Amino acid sequence: MMPTVTKNLIIINVLVFFGTLVAQRYGIDLANYLGLHFFLASDFNPAQLITYMFMHGGFSHIFFNMFAVFMFGPILEQTWGPKRFLFYYILCGIGAGLIQEGVQYIQYITELSQHTEVNLIGYGIISMDQYLNMMTTVGASGAVYAILLAFGMLYPNNQLFIFPLPFPIKAKFFVIGYAAIELWAGLANSAGDNVAHFAHLGGMLFGLILILYWRKKVKTMGHIITDLKETFRRGNIFIQLIYINVSIFIIGTLINVFLQLFQHSIPDIFGIFALPASFIRFFHQPWSIITYMFMHAGLLHILFNMLWLYWFGSLFLHFFSAKHLRGLYILGGILGGLLYMVAYNVFPLFNQEVAVSTLVGASASVLAIVAATAYREPNYRVQLFLFGAIRLKYLALVVIGIDVLSITSSNAGGHIAHLGGALAGLWFAASLSKGADLTAWINWLLDAFISLFQKKTWKHKPKMKVHYGGGTTSREKDYDYNAHKKAQSDEIDRILDKLKKIRLRQSDDGGKEKLVRCKQKIIRWNILAKLSHI
Repeated sequence: MMPTVTKNLIIINVLVFFGTLVAQRYGIDLANYLGLHFFLASDFNPAQLITYMFMHGGFSHIFFNMFAVFMFGPILEQTWGPKRFLFYYILCGIGAGLIQEGVQYIQYITELSQHTEVNLIGYGIISMDQYLNMMTTVGASGAVYAILLAFGMLYPNNQLFIFPLPFPIKAKFFVIGYAAIELWAGLANSAGDNVAHFAHLGGMLFGLILILYWRKKVKTMGHIITDLKETFRRGNIFIQLIYINVSIFIIGTLINVFLQLFQHSIPDIFGIFALPASFIRFFHQPWSIITYMFMHAGLLHILFNMLWLYWFGSLFLHFFSAKHLRGLYILGGILGGLLYMVAYNVFPLFNQEVAVSTLVGASASVLAIVAATAYREPNYRVQLFLFGAIRLKYLALVVIGIDVLSITSSNAGGHIAHLGGALAGLWFAASLSKGADLTAWINWLLDAFISLFQKKTWKHKPKMKVHYGGGTTSREKDYDYNAHKKAQSDEIDRILDKLKKIRLRQSDDGGKEKLVRCKQKIIRWNILAKLSHI
C-alpha cells in the first residue's frame, strides 16, 4: 500500500492538473494565479512559491514528475516518516523556486533592466512589465530532483535500470549524472529551451543541505524543537492557538524582511492571506476567510490579542470543552469577517475604501470567546488592573459598546469584525444552552482534515471484536477479584499470627510439628495466589 503523503501528493497534483484543463475551457489561466512569477512582476505573490510546484505545463510534464514521486517517494517516506518527508518535499520545492528567482534576477540585471520594451517573437513589441509577468515557472521538478538526490544519498549502491541503458547503474552515479546534465543544460542556455534547469539544481541543493543538516544531528536545536513540540502537544487548545498565531506572525515577518532587502516594490505578504472587503477580490482568494484570523499587522496587535486569548481561553474551559473553544474561534472569525465585508459593501461611508481595504487579526475570534463566557457566567468576577474585580457581563458590555462607538473610526473594519465575533459568541452560548452546538460542523471538518495526516487513519480496522469470558461486567469481575484477594490476605495474616504463637511455645511437645504444618499451608496459599493471576 502506498504511504499516505506520497499518495496525497500525487492525487493533489493530478487534480490540480485536470482543474487547470477545465479552467482553460472557460478562459481562466490558473498558471497566471498559481504559477511562480518573477518577484519584480506585478502578478507575483509569495504564496506562488508553494502553489507553483503543483502546477504542470502538459501531460508529459506531470507524468514523468509523478512517476518519479511514485517510484522513490514511498521509500523515502518509509525511511523518514510522513512528516519529515512532506517537510523535505515542500522545503526543497520552495528552495528550487528561490534559486529560479535568483537566476531570473541576474538575467534581469544583466540584460533586461536597461530596456523598457521587448521585441518578443509571436507577440511583437511588448512593455517590460508585460514581459516580466510572462516569466512564469511551474512544476514539481525541483521537489522531484530533491527526492532523487535523497534516494542517491540514502541508498547510494542500489542498482537502477534506466531506460535505454542495457545495464544497471548505481543510484549515486545516476544522481551525479543527472545533476551534471542539468548544470550543462542550464549553462548552455540554448534557444527555445524553456526548462528551468537551475530550479532542478536548486531543489537538489536544498535537499543536500537539509540531509547534511539532519546527519549532523544538532542536539541543541533538536532539543529546543522537541520541547516546543511537546509543549504544543500537551498544551490546552488556547495554548495551541497561541502557538499557531505566533509562529505564523514570526514566519510572515521574516519573509517580509527578506523581501524588503531587495528594495523593490514587492506586494505585501498580508495581501495574500488578509480578508478583502471587496467580494470580487474575495472570490479570487476565498481561503482568506480562514487565514485572516491567524494574521496580525504588528507586534502590539498580536500581543494584546494573544493575552486576551490566554486569559479568557483559560476561563472559557471552566464552562465549555476544548472542542467548543476550537470551533468557536473559527466560527467567531468567520462571522466577524462576513459582517465586515457586508458592512463595507452596504454602507456608503465605505464606498471609497472597499476596493483596497483588508482585514487581519484574531480579534473577532477572541471576542466570540469573551462573549460566550460572559453569557454563560455573567456574574463571574475577574480582576482588572486599576479597576479591581468586575463582573463579566459588564466587561463584555463595555468592550462591545466601545466597538459600536468606534464603527466610524480609522479602524472601522476591525470594530465591525469585533461585533460579528461577539454576536457569534452570544449565539453559540444561547444555542448550546438549548442543546444545539453551532460548532459541531466546524469540529467535524477540522477532525476530518487532521485525520488525513494521521497514519492510523489509513489502517484497516477490524470489522468485529471477539471477547472471551463470562457474561459478567468488568465492575463485577473487579469486585470478585478484590474480594478473593482480601480473603487470601486475611487467611495469611491469621496463619502468621498463629505462627508467632507457636514460636513462643516451641518447648511444647507438638510445637515443631505445628510449625511445619503452618509453613506448608503458607506455601500452598502463595501458589494459589500466583495461579489466580494466570
